[in-house]
Amino acid sequence: TVLAPTDYTREVNGSNIYYKVYTASGLLTWMQEAAEGASSNSKIVHLELMADITLPADAVWAQIGNGSRYYKGNVNGNNHTISKFTITNGQTCAGFIGALDGGTVKNLKFADVSFTSTNNNGAVIVGTLRSGTVENCHVLGGTVTIGPYSGGLVGNVSNKGASILNCSNAATIYSSKQYAGGIVGHCSANSDNRILIDGCVNTGIIHSTSRDVAGIVGYANYTDISNCSNKSDLTAASSIGGIVGIARYSTITYCINIGNVTSNNLLAGGIAGSASYSTTVSSNVNKGTVT
Repeated sequence: TVLAPTDYTREVNGSNIYYKVYTASGLLTWMQEAAEGASSNSKIVHLELMADITLPADAVWAQIGNGSRYYKGNVNGNNHTISKFTITNGQTCAGFIGALDGGTVKNLKFADVSFTSTNNNGAVIVGTLRSGTVENCHVLGGTVTIGPYSGGLVGNVSNKGASILNCSNAATIYSSKQYAGGIVGHCSANSDNRILIDGCVNTGIIHSTSRDVAGIVGYANYTDISNCSNKSDLTAASSIGGIVGIARYSTITYCINIGNVTSNNLLAGGIAGSASYSTTVSSNVNKGTVT
């Protein structure tokens, strides 16, 4: 066991600040400076996690990026776990990172999550992903209650295209609004900046009373989804799929669904609830029951 010399170390290189964090106190210190840097657009505050961390029950998570100002740094969890991550009554762009543009969040796990945000663009890891990469990140369990354009790991992906790679969700998700997914709630890009979702897995049950719901991504526009799987049961009012709820100008390939898919109205599918506007759906397998 390597003993931490302190809660954190901090190095400055121009407008870039580099934290190595060993404790909950250190993580909360990084959070405050990262939130300030994103809000003022004055500095980029990077994070490297050096140990597993359990957050205290009274920890209040600050918003790191808000949709008009973005976090642009890099987070490397080094495959460590943050436990007891809690957001209650989150605002728009709620998440570990509220809004990310151009950075990378990788090798990070969250356990025993309690996340509640009924506003737009909420998720455990990144609320709004404008561009950048989320890779090898995992929500290991807990409860996630979300609003529109929201998901287990990432809420809304838009504008510039982005990549979500080898991620997973095992939390139970509750939603009463449109666009909900086990991995991502809503993706919308364009032909020049497509979104990539590859190698992602959902094992969390999803309960929705609304539409555009899926194990991987609720709504996909100009999005390429491959090698993904849903292994849990899903329920929604309509437009629900094991992998994608609604797909437009997208591709869905080499994916598998083994969860049961239940729609209370229309448009349900083992792979996609609806696929249109030149969407390609090929080489996928559904083993779940669709009702």
